[in-house]
Amino acid sequence: MKKIITILITILSINLFAQEAKEVKKEDNPFKFTGQAYAYTATYNTTKKDEKMTFSAYRFRPYFSYIKENVEATLKLEFDQFFGNGANEKYVKVGADTKNVVEVKAAYLLFNNVLAEGVFIKGGVDDYKTPGGFIVGTDVALGILGYKWEKNYISAVYVKIEESNEKYNGDDAQMYGIDMSLTLPIITIRPAIYLIQGGKDITNKPWADSTAILPALTLSLKIDNIETVISGTYATGKDKDANIKYSGYATDIFVGYSIDKEIKIGGFFTMLSGDNPDTTDKKEGFASFQLKHDGFGRMFLLENQQTFSNIAADTFADIRMKTQGYMLFGITGSAKFNIIDVKFNIGYANLMKETSATKTKKDLGFEADLSIGLEVQKNAKIVLDLAYLNTGKAFGTEGFGTNDTQNSMYTGLGMTLKF
Repeated sequence: MKKIITILITILSINLFAQEAKEVKKEDNPFKFTGQAYAYTATYNTTKKDEKMTFSAYRFRPYFSYIKENVEATLKLEFDQFFGNGANEKYVKVGADTKNVVEVKAAYLLFNNVLAEGVFIKGGVDDYKTPGGFIVGTDVALGILGYKWEKNYISAVYVKIEESNEKYNGDDAQMYGIDMSLTLPIITIRPAIYLIQGGKDITNKPWADSTAILPALTLSLKIDNIETVISGTYATGKDKDANIKYSGYATDIFVGYSIDKEIKIGGFFTMLSGDNPDTTDKKEGFASFQLKHDGFGRMFLLENQQTFSNIAADTFADIRMKTQGYMLFGITGSAKFNIIDVKFNIGYANLMKETSATKTKKDLGFEADLSIGLEVQKNAKIVLDLAYLNTGKAFGTEGFGTNDTQNSMYTGLGMTLKF
């Protein structure tokens, strides 16, 4: 009996030791591997009469991180390719090497609690989004020095915009900013101010041999089931050589209501200033100040926010960078029913300014979007995207376009995974 008890105690001790060792090993492992991927097929009727395109493609983003106490090093890669054997190197050539398909989405170091609790330093390439995402909303080369406490932070931001030749400063441009976020009981306030400084050899920019100034603000308010988010940016600058003054503004307002935990509905309004074509010494379109414009937008076609958008020429209806600016308003909603989730957008858009004295049409059209996701397991979905744009006359020869128009449609069907 004693032998049996001894054996049982020994087995139990070995098992507990192994389990403890396993847990310690798991906790102590500083290397993390995450990512996301999708494969899809898509078909489009563009805004140009009789123009269509159909293709299949994939995107794979593996993320590698080393995280140890107050140190993090992360590398995010991106692979985008079409299916098929086209002449373009973006096509997958089965059984053969295909070059230039790897993109570095992020590569940065992050040090936390540097010399004092809450102080952090970050440098490299990573996503950075200005308030509202109007100026920058995706990966950029940056450096950040900041201090965070509870849900708040204040930081000094440096973004490198242009470095055409590292031997010279005349073709360089960089952005400096102070960015902070204060969280109060029902409201979060995020004010920021940015300065974009450009060298003497830069032309046709609001920071050409000068400094552009861009204050920005986001207010997020939540009371019970109602959420309101208001973002705005104003900008001024000058091209000294051409003696052209630049200015512009952008704003976005969203009001949402949660019917319950799984059903939400809301309304939105987006407006970007446009340039008056009659003034040659002033440019008033906010598009002049957009460094990377992927940080805002909801509509699949008018703002190029399809689930599967990556390497195709699918920006034919994207109005975010138009010098004429635009105004867009509509409703959006989402619902989840067990393993099925549904999202929709309905909106109408207009140009803010005419293209010229003879090209006066500003109607961009009415768009309806629908996205349906089927969850096959956690973080893995089959997604169907549908969009229809009743193309406005601004896309044609009476606006900024050069061709006759047609109503535009988009269908995308694919598999998505986050891991």
